[in-house]
Amino acid sequence: MTSPSSICTDKQGNRSNAANDTLGHASFIHKYPTDSLCDRSLFLTILEDYLELLYPSIPVVHRPSFHRDVSKGRDLSDNDFLGLTISICAVLIATMPRKFQEYQLSQTPLTFQTRTDMVHRCREIITSLQEPDHYDVISLNKWAIPYLLSVAYFQIGQYNRARMLEVEAVQLARLLELHNPLSHIGLSCIETQLRKKAFWLTFYTFVHSKLVRKERLAFIDETSLQTTTLHKLLPVEVDDEMILADCILPQPQASLSLATAFNLHSLTFWAAITSTRPPGNIGENASAASILSMSPASRITYWTRRLEELRYVLDGVAPQLRPWKMASVGESNLEQPLESTGEGLKSVQLESLRADLHVTHLWLQSIIIEEIAALKKSLSVVLDPDQLRTLWNERQDICHRMLHVLHGISISRLEPNGNHLTHKIRDVAVTLLGSPFESTNPITKRANEYLQEFIHILSCLDDSDSMSTVNMQTWIVVES
Repeated sequence: MTSPSSICTDKQGNRSNAANDTLGHASFIHKYPTDSLCDRSLFLTILEDYLELLYPSIPVVHRPSFHRDVSKGRDLSDNDFLGLTISICAVLIATMPRKFQEYQLSQTPLTFQTRTDMVHRCREIITSLQEPDHYDVISLNKWAIPYLLSVAYFQIGQYNRARMLEVEAVQLARLLELHNPLSHIGLSCIETQLRKKAFWLTFYTFVHSKLVRKERLAFIDETSLQTTTLHKLLPVEVDDEMILADCILPQPQASLSLATAFNLHSLTFWAAITSTRPPGNIGENASAASILSMSPASRITYWTRRLEELRYVLDGVAPQLRPWKMASVGESNLEQPLESTGEGLKSVQLESLRADLHVTHLWLQSIIIEEIAALKKSLSVVLDPDQLRTLWNERQDICHRMLHVLHGISISRLEPNGNHLTHKIRDVAVTLLGSPFESTNPITKRANEYLQEFIHILSCLDDSDSMSTVNMQTWIVVES
């Protein structure tokens, strides 16, 4: 993993105390531009909930700077920052149905009947803020707004809208040259760290487009992917409070940073698409961006190599992030309150990240296993009984390990991962449908048992307002 590139202390030898800041709830005399969404105090509460619940997996802000800017009312004079805060509200509301219900029952309740209504309203306000020259000067905030809205629409099942906003975010990411480490020269430490995180958040969408949707339109092209030193784009593994404008303070040894978990998640996506080994390894130059031009046999070889590396990419993770770390006694209660400060909150956040990390790791393996099986089928390769049994044992091993992770983490810690998590769980579970073996065969019995467990978990996690159509091309009209 990366180490700080500019570790230092300030002139007095002190560390930043921005971790102790809280979003300001001071009374302003202005009429706020967010009043059409909700009361100002509730608006600030939603932003605080984002920082506690969603920031670890969607770190689009620098926490101390964000605290300070909100407290000073920057959204009253800066439309880009206002758009950022509103898009943060949208993604929090879309991802956390339980929080939406809490806000409806607060002292100053939300007036929206559904999460979808509120997300639509957030986008309407953001669109109204954009002047004709909006794209003349781009910034990281202008990237973050469509990115967050894309995630929000995905969470509520509006996949076509999500895809269109994703395309806008990808284009802004390319214009910002997020994939080019040289573009960081002259930037502050804060801006550099944010751009590195933005690169990987966009890279996740790239892997989805290539591995799952198999699209040619992509964030990063084949040449750029092969010439970019991805290691240089991994964020420094310290928490935001250790990052000042002109230097980076050392992370306390006893505290695992959220950036460490973020980097492991990025490394997992990276290993699924191309080699994480240093450039120059023989046979490691291809990536999923170019395999569509390969023969099926070559693609099988490529994906087999990816699977071998991916399986062991998380070896040696910190104890707090290991897949077999068990939840504390009594932690399964959905309504268990979060510890709101210090290491108690950090522990909760790391649990959510641990769930996403290992579910993603297993999901990516499952996707590749199924891709290899489909390629063999396209070559008319008929599996003999032993090979078929090996394939099904491989599928069941993935499912068994995923259930182990899910049962070791409470529902309240899984919840902040939203439908990104439930879709991955569902993708893995469906591989157990249609067992070719007899109903009395142990493989079929295990498959049915695991499916029942997945159904139970998904019933607790999936609060979608509509049926999932994420894998359907529902926006295409075929003219007769």
